[in-house]
Amino acid sequence: MTNTLGVQFIGNTIQRQGTCGIQLYAGTRDTLIQGNLFDDLTGAAVLQYHSYGAAEIPTNTMVADNVMRDSGMDFMAATLVDNMGGYGFQVVRNDLADSQYDGFVAGNGIASLAANNGQGATVVASNRVAMAMEGARYDVQDGGSIYTSGVWPPNSYFIGNDIYDINQPNTNLWTFGFYQDEGSYGLTWSNNVIRDVFAGIKGANWQRFDSAEWPNNSAISNYTDATVYNSQGLTLFKGYVTFTNGAMPSAAQAIVQAAGVGPGYTNLLSHIYSGTNLARGKFTWASSSNAISQAAADWNYNSAWHSAPTDTNSWWAVDLGAPYVIQRLELIPRTDLDEPDARCNFQVQAANNTNFTGRTVLAEQSSVPFAYKTTNLRNSWIKYLNNPAGYRYLRVQKTSGSTLGFAEVQAYGYSSTVPATATKLSCSVSNKTLTLSWPSNYLGWVLLAQTNSLPTGLTTNWVVVPGSSAVTTMNIPLGGTNPSVFYRLMYQP
Repeated sequence: MTNTLGVQFIGNTIQRQGTCGIQLYAGTRDTLIQGNLFDDLTGAAVLQYHSYGAAEIPTNTMVADNVMRDSGMDFMAATLVDNMGGYGFQVVRNDLADSQYDGFVAGNGIASLAANNGQGATVVASNRVAMAMEGARYDVQDGGSIYTSGVWPPNSYFIGNDIYDINQPNTNLWTFGFYQDEGSYGLTWSNNVIRDVFAGIKGANWQRFDSAEWPNNSAISNYTDATVYNSQGLTLFKGYVTFTNGAMPSAAQAIVQAAGVGPGYTNLLSHIYSGTNLARGKFTWASSSNAISQAAADWNYNSAWHSAPTDTNSWWAVDLGAPYVIQRLELIPRTDLDEPDARCNFQVQAANNTNFTGRTVLAEQSSVPFAYKTTNLRNSWIKYLNNPAGYRYLRVQKTSGSTLGFAEVQAYGYSSTVPATATKLSCSVSNKTLTLSWPSNYLGWVLLAQTNSLPTGLTTNWVVVPGSSAVTTMNIPLGGTNPSVFYRLMYQP
């Protein structure tokens, strides 16, 4: 958009784009972007950009109550929300997750305060931000969940945000929760929570790039479980409260509960994955080396599970604790050893029983190993899924060869709403075909069958009909030689 007035984007879905979602250029005024879902974009979900010439700067943009996921897979410098200049840019009550670079950026690249040209009054408040800087695993660095650079005049505020899930394979990388970078001026960071930060990573890096900068920034009453920080770029620094083992003070809990989309927009979250790894810390087991199977779900990229040398049928499994619709899978290879054989010929299987009867293959890797420690190339095995069924158990199964191992297995999704109470099978016959169907909200239940002689009748030898967990209708040809066939529908939690 250029030179617009009062344009509103409300209740849209913008996804699978080879570009940004909404871009605001010179002369845009009074723009409202609210209640939208952004997903799978090459660039930012929302980008406001001003070239700092004579053209009118963008003013009064409101980005509120949106859900944003998956930016930068094709362009690793992409963020979720990017404000590259303008006045009165507000980002309020959004749920942001899964960016290869920053979650939110405020930057204009101007080193001189006199050349500011009227930008400022940026407000970033009550947002939930997770899984930023995911590209740090393949050398994307120098960023954060919320990042600022260049001159930002007074009256810019970062208030009440919930920043979480901050990790990377190397604590020396320049990736942080809050990152106040070169030239940041006149910022107030107040009443934010920075949590779930891996030990050794700076939850906040309020830095002063050099002695010529104006340290006119404040951080007041922020909460964190991070063990390190940098406050050199602040003139006022007080009330920085640390907590451990998830024991947040009541004031921090209130901030977390208030962050994210407002009550009228929570439906946007019902069918999209959150920034929480469902496999982390859950019960795991494996075909071998079972004592260290938990190393693949401990959120530590420097530990790993690996199958035993004598294991000829290697696999690793996890109990998610409840059925989830899985939308994003990630397998992260060992960081200490290049093992091409471990990065190929495997499947990720899902089921609702521990022996994986009636399992569904969610995704698989061919005989070609995925990348390992290659700069600016995805070095994790990442798959985005659209299988709507809910599954409690996941298994990584070797399909050829025997070597299997990885540093982390991560699964993201949302709670399955499939009912656990019994329902009835409906049936009809047409053109020698039996059609069995069940309600659409029972997707994920499995159809069982058994075939017996006429005198035997019904027994307990039920078997799962392949593929039935992913559908709610099955067509079965009639006229065969089976004397009697029975069917039933079953929920397997």
